[in-house]
Amino acid sequence: IIMNKFLQLFLTLRGRLILLICLATLPAILFTFYIAQNERNTALKRMENDSRHNVNLISREYLYQMAGAKRLLKWLATTLAKTGNESLIADDDFLAALLAGYPQLANIAILAPNGQVINSAYPLTEPMNMHEYDAIKRALMSQEVETGTYVIGPIVKRSLLHLTYAIRDADRK
Repeated sequence: IIMNKFLQLFLTLRGRLILLICLATLPAILFTFYIAQNERNTALKRMENDSRHNVNLISREYLYQMAGAKRLLKWLATTLAKTGNESLIADDDFLAALLAGYPQLANIAILAPNGQVINSAYPLTEPMNMHEYDAIKRALMSQEVETGTYVIGPIVKRSLLHLTYAIRDADRK
């Protein structure tokens, strides 16, 4: 019965007109969906390209920061190893001023071979030993700057990456 009434509706002029309007607007509706899909795909591709660009910029900046920190460590080791500069090891103001020039760094500290913190640009509340960090252990056996893993820093209490370099005397010991 329902199917009969449905068929009878399309057999009338009014029914045929409704069918004609539906068929006439169908391409416009499909075209609208097609355009919307293309715009969505274009927006996604643009966001993906922008994300890649941002990651590239961040990676490059990170690389520059790491290279700058490594150069600083080598310069600091060379400066502190020179005869007559031993007083700089205990000078809190020297490390604090050095840290102020490198805002990307969390701290600069000088440690004894056993890991005991001798001096730190960031003020210490109590004596501290950092012998358990792998980068510090590796630096004692290496001639290069050693990089650790991200950890919560024991001195600054925030996430950081340890870069370590052993200060050698004139005999490279």
